Amino acid sequence: MGRSNSDLDGQNGQQKVLVIEKKFCKIYEKNYTVEDERRGLQNPISGLLGVLNIQGQNFIVVITEKQMIGKIDGANIFTIKNVDLIPFGDDHSVNQIRNFIDGVKKLLTLGFYFSYNTDITSNRQRSANLRNKGMMGGDSQSIWEQCDKRYFWNFNICQDFLYQKVDPRWIVPIIQGYVEYSSQIFDGKELEILLISRRRFAMSGTRYNARGLDDDGNVANYVETEQIMSYRNFIYSFVQIRGSVPLFWQQKGIQAHTSIKRDETLTSQAFDKHLNDMVNDYRLVIFINLLQKGRSNEYMLTEALEKLFKICQPKCVKYTYFDFHTETKGDNFHKLNDLMIKIEDMLIKKFLYFVEDRNTGKIVQEQKGIMRTNCLDCLDRTNVTQTKVALKIIETILDKVKGMNRKTQRQDDNLGFGLDSNNDAFVFDILKNMWAENGDMISKQYAGTSSTITSVTKTGKQGIMGKIDQMRRGVERFLVNNIEDGHKHECIKLLINQHPQQQQYGVRAQLEKQLEKYQNHFMSWQDITINIITWNCAGNTPPVTFDIGNILYQEDNQERPDVYIVGLQEMVKLSAKSVIQGKDREKVMLWEKIITNSLCKRHRYVCVSKKPMVGCFILLYIKDEHKNRINSIRTSKVKTGFGGQSGNKGSVAIRFNFDNSSFAFINCHLTSGQKQVSERLEDIREIYKKSFDCSQKFQDFMIQSHDYKFIFGDLNFRISLPYETVKDEIRKRNYPYLQSKDQLLSVKSQNSILNRFSEGILDFDPTYKYDDHSNTYDTSQKLRTPAWCDRILYEKSQKCGGNIELQRYGRRESYFSDHRPVFGVFNVAVCKIDYDKKQEIEYKLLDLLFPGTLNLARARQQLALTIERKFDDWDRGY
Repeated sequence: MGRSNSDLDGQNGQQKVLVIEKKFCKIYEKNYTVEDERRGLQNPISGLLGVLNIQGQNFIVVITEKQMIGKIDGANIFTIKNVDLIPFGDDHSVNQIRNFIDGVKKLLTLGFYFSYNTDITSNRQRSANLRNKGMMGGDSQSIWEQCDKRYFWNFNICQDFLYQKVDPRWIVPIIQGYVEYSSQIFDGKELEILLISRRRFAMSGTRYNARGLDDDGNVANYVETEQIMSYRNFIYSFVQIRGSVPLFWQQKGIQAHTSIKRDETLTSQAFDKHLNDMVNDYRLVIFINLLQKGRSNEYMLTEALEKLFKICQPKCVKYTYFDFHTETKGDNFHKLNDLMIKIEDMLIKKFLYFVEDRNTGKIVQEQKGIMRTNCLDCLDRTNVTQTKVALKIIETILDKVKGMNRKTQRQDDNLGFGLDSNNDAFVFDILKNMWAENGDMISKQYAGTSSTITSVTKTGKQGIMGKIDQMRRGVERFLVNNIEDGHKHECIKLLINQHPQQQQYGVRAQLEKQLEKYQNHFMSWQDITINIITWNCAGNTPPVTFDIGNILYQEDNQERPDVYIVGLQEMVKLSAKSVIQGKDREKVMLWEKIITNSLCKRHRYVCVSKKPMVGCFILLYIKDEHKNRINSIRTSKVKTGFGGQSGNKGSVAIRFNFDNSSFAFINCHLTSGQKQVSERLEDIREIYKKSFDCSQKFQDFMIQSHDYKFIFGDLNFRISLPYETVKDEIRKRNYPYLQSKDQLLSVKSQNSILNRFSEGILDFDPTYKYDDHSNTYDTSQKLRTPAWCDRILYEKSQKCGGNIELQRYGRRESYFSDHRPVFGVFNVAVCKIDYDKKQEIEYKLLDLLFPGTLNLARARQQLALTIERKFDDWDRGY
């Protein structure tokens, strides 16, 4: 398809047409001809955003309606009012994904902004530094190259334009956030105020789907807000940031239960990355935490955060706590002045603000530090606090301007800002309203509603009506979060090209195929040992001193496994009370303590993750020396009891990456009964479908996408023989005959899920069911037929280049339960990717396809390294 645009004239004045071939997404320019005018529909557009893939279908995303809302340096800034997704395919295929198409369209009208002639992804200080170092040209062609990619929301969907070296003026970089502009005439001169918020797209998403920290140091709801004032010959800029509490935490369920998923030692590496990222950008950081200690969920986060600061002791980051709700209770928002007293000296004397001579481009003064603020959602309390800081800075700037006016306008004190402090009151009013609108928009994007305390930002008071409005919006947020947020979250991931159901296309698809041939050049492999233990505990409660070392370890002189996965079933008695109650916290803590103590008697292991559900419990242990090689940890549970409503049956699962290899472990307790084979197969289908919530709301991972997958637990498949026959064959150790009657082995080849999994040889006695505290199979009236109920299945993805080898598979002896524990020891190859080498190979492959790419890529790398910070000694500032 083609689009002509008079703004894209070549040097000879010839209009250009952009051609995008559907089949391979080949993109190129050609001169505009009369034939192009006759071909197809002629629809004017305001900008091209890229090529978006939705479940395998490609679309060109274009801006069809815009509105000018401000300017900077004479360049207009627009907000997107409407977009269109032009399909590559037919209407039938498009209709099947209509909800996603409409969702992306709606999303792009919620606070997205762009400019044709200037870079709005970068703050003034970054732009000025690049320009002064000769890395930033003045023409519109260079805007795309110079953008801060972290805020360039359509960067991932316009990669084919970059690869194929299409004129960058075709693509319009967009930011999400908020922009508001005000121009006033004062003393015959124009006074311009611009407030601009930029949200990073890394770890973006909706409120309950994007919380906390990731392994790369990104946090949810990370927004950089810059206020710019231009007057006479100078431009003044001040930047603040907000971001989620940098811990691995989440909130789930109707009551938004808060839980921390990793302890401090397992969080410190990602926490350090987050702090270093801020220091690299802004030199010094005051980290303001506004959480309330009177709320248990917020106190838990504050306690963990403060422990991290003690562990990491960052030199260039100063932690400051202010209990916003407690201190301002009763409409006492003036108490925020107490916080300002804490930080004012550093803010005014050390951090300063950016000043640039607009005529010469000379940097007069740099901002040397940043305020980073968080509350729970980084919305309401955060916005009020940032407004307070912003007003203090503008007060300081105005004082400086007044001083300059005194020197230049002595003949008439009434000119300029003069000595009358009332003359500048309008500036504060404008900024208060701007910050209030900013808070509303940031809140709509993340939580679905406006800020709950907008009136405080505007007036400094809430009042009765403000409190009523706060309650109303709280109810709105609850409804939005539980009804609309899942779909909106998926649309966000589609836009930034991070949805698991998206497919590669164009140059990227070709590049991935070629990279497979060169994997040995950038991938290395290492073998690790994984020990899986599954045990149905029959609801029995162990003593605190219970030692299960004989179950976890095999021989005293064996090499210790790198990874332990322990899966328990029937950790509690499956009564109506326990099912309604859910997980038993005391039992969870007891079993974790027993397993940890038993493991750590012989080596130092760390419990990286765990997930309980009624009687099921899964725990992941890693050798202490490997803990920083684990990332992207997720847990999940699936209820299959009573039609999916009860957790007496179902699964708990953990997935993670070890280096760059992905693993999924699913601990199951399936439907019981001698004849319930079909019910057990249905349980597996539901578990496989719903683990990590793939069928209900968006998550980053699906089971089938993992390199290595394990299904284990009390799968409850029986042996289809009479009781006495089975006992006789066990005495004869006639395992092959018993295997021929094993229900799981009988149905495995016909089941689309199980037929992909392997299992070791069942050359040990069936593990179920024994009389209490004995080695005798069931002698009760029910005479349950002995069976291999407890199993471990494994699968390696066909796309995975590694290997998996089952070294040992068997049972352990313990009279604690009517089941015997089963173990499986695996030797697994995990890969480590050298991303620098991989990128160099990518560039060379691209250079073969599109000569000149390698030089362009190296220029981009140089651009990223231009601004080197010389960190001030924090201690000298205090």
